[in-house]
Amino acid sequence: MLFQTIAACNEGKKMKMKAIKTKRLIITPLTSEELHTAVHDETDAHMKQVFSKMLAGGKASPQQWLWHTNWRIALREDSKIIGSLGFRGAPQNGEVELGYGIHPEYEGNGYASEAVKAAVDWAFGQPEVYFIVAETEPENKASQRVLEKLGFAPVAQGEEGPRFEKERPSTSWISTCMCIGAGFGMAYGVAMDQLALGMCFGVAIGVGLGSAMDAADAKKRADYNTLRGK
Repeated sequence: MLFQTIAACNEGKKMKMKAIKTKRLIITPLTSEELHTAVHDETDAHMKQVFSKMLAGGKASPQQWLWHTNWRIALREDSKIIGSLGFRGAPQNGEVELGYGIHPEYEGNGYASEAVKAAVDWAFGQPEVYFIVAETEPENKASQRVLEKLGFAPVAQGEEGPRFEKERPSTSWISTCMCIGAGFGMAYGVAMDQLALGMCFGVAIGVGLGSAMDAADAKKRADYNTLRGK
């Protein structure tokens, strides 16, 4: 999956927006102008309200535009728009809510799973996101299967129906930092003609640093869960 930077203008300010590319799809966030047009052109009352809320949130917090706007889902081969997704506001206590939909004529081809996985990977790549939630209508079994396939677990009954949640995998920095430390320690040991000592020193620093980073991640996760009442 690739992330392509796109220059866009929002409320007169330059900002960086991301297009997410998967094997078959390109998922692009709407600019403020595009979202304003979507609000104006939408004929469905519910969706018009949803888009209006997105636009208001984005205008109030332009620096967090990507969390408020709608993202179009298009086929890479011909740029045909087949659906959309979006986050319902910026992260709160480490949590964001994801909504998505694929046009009926394109359902059954795995596009929803591909798009949602891409959105989940992108969101978990942001340092402030530890939990992603999504709701489906009670009768929408296909959407529920998509979430379950991607590791979401049912947690409660939401306003729209069953509520699912996925937690960001725990970090494991010890092995990575240990290897990096060993490499630096080896280089230092060779330079000082103390290879064994240098490697031991490097590994010790790596383990200590990795342990501290994992502990900090675990504490932040626990703090967010406390704030979420978990």
